[in-house]
Order: sequence, then structure tokens, then C-alpha cells
Amino acid sequence: MNFPSKEIEEQYFELFEFLKKFSLNSIQNEKNFKVYLQKFTANYKRIVKNELDKFNNNFEVINFNKNMCRLVGRFFDSSPLSVLGSRGRSSRYHYKSDEHDCIYFTESETVALKECNRGILTPSPPGTLYWFQLSLRNVLDLSTKKSCVKAGINYSGIIDKEHEWRMINAILNTKSYSQEIGKLVYENGFEGILYRSIKDDGAKNLVIFPKNMLKDSLVAVLDGGQPDYISHISPEDRILNGYI
Repeated sequence: MNFPSKEIEEQYFELFEFLKKFSLNSIQNEKNFKVYLQKFTANYKRIVKNELDKFNNNFEVINFNKNMCRLVGRFFDSSPLSVLGSRGRSSRYHYKSDEHDCIYFTESETVALKECNRGILTPSPPGTLYWFQLSLRNVLDLSTKKSCVKAGINYSGIIDKEHEWRMINAILNTKSYSQEIGKLVYENGFEGILYRSIKDDGAKNLVIFPKNMLKDSLVAVLDGGQPDYISHISPEDRILNGYI
């Protein structure tokens, strides 16, 4: 596992040890658990806030012009650029109650399946792989340790190989470090974040914030030379244009 700080790492293991000893058979233990969890959550928030205070304006901003893909679930098959899937649902750089919508992309079909799975050969959940043309001018590059250090971001804290954000959301009912970073980046006006895939060490992923897209930015569905492949998608659902 990777942690935003040594202090959080020590707290994680302290929490795990406490959970091992915890027994629901004891009402007293249940009370103790709730009190402990409240203290742990408060301390976690304090540590994350201290890490966020290191965030600075020494960013590595890039123009991003590349084709990328994503696995789209069956429910959104006719609107592959819909942001509805991110609302009320958490992900690495987005907490369920955050106002910023987001859409995730990756470099290859293999990585897209790895990211959504659980496995390489079978999409899980079932869906369709689409390719997109992306042309963005204001993307924050957090794909290397060097670029993270430059921006005052803890690189280990956003390389979340064990999906610690899920545990933080579920047990502590609060935002993880990477989700706080996503909110911070969005509030600073960036169109998206380029970051390292945790499912494929050589690959990079991109999360975009459509509300921050600039006027001359573009995300469009590609047909791969096969118009019939996207014929079921209405023209207005095939493209995202910036408006800032």
C-alpha cells in the first residue's frame, strides 16, 4: 500500500489492529469502536489537510492532444460522454457529493479492461469500448513523481494500488487524499489530470472535468473508420466542447 504520509500509514495499521480485536458481541466494544472511529477520522482529516496545504502553483501544465479510450457500460452506450455516471458515485479523483463531474480515459483497450476489471479478457461490468479524440489545453500532469513534487503533491498518496480510497469512503465516510486532490485541481480551473495507471505500470490515464473545458477544447467519439459503430449515438452525444 501507498500512503499520503508516514503518519497515515501508522494510523492505518493501528486501525487494522483495532478491527481485528473488535467484537460485535459486546455493546461496550461497539461504543468503544464508534469513539475510536470518530477520533481516527478527525485525525485522518487533519493529516490530509496538512498535506493539501503543500499544494502550490508550480504546476506542470500540458496541452493534451491524443486519442484515448474508455469502457462504457451498457446503460450509457448511446451517450458515451455522459457525466451522469460520476454523480452520486465516488472514484479516485471524485467524491460522491462533489460538484465536479468527471470522465475517465486511458491509453489502450487492454488497460481500459484492466481498469474496469477485475480481468483483461472480459469487460466487467459488460460494456462497449469506444475511442475518443481529445484536444485539451490546460491539463495538470501528475503522472510522475517529479511533477507531483513540483506541485506539492504526495506522489505515493495518489498511487492508490489497493484502492484505499474505497476503504476511507466506506469506513470513515470521508474523502481520501486523492479525492481531495481532484477537488483542489478542479477548483484551480484545470481541465483534467494526467496520472499513472495502477493496473498497468507503463500506462497513463486521464480524468477530465467537463465544466472546466476551455472554448477551443474538444472531446469527440471516433468511429474507427466504421460509421455504423457509432450510428446509434446521436450527433449531440458524440462531442464535448468547452465553453469557458
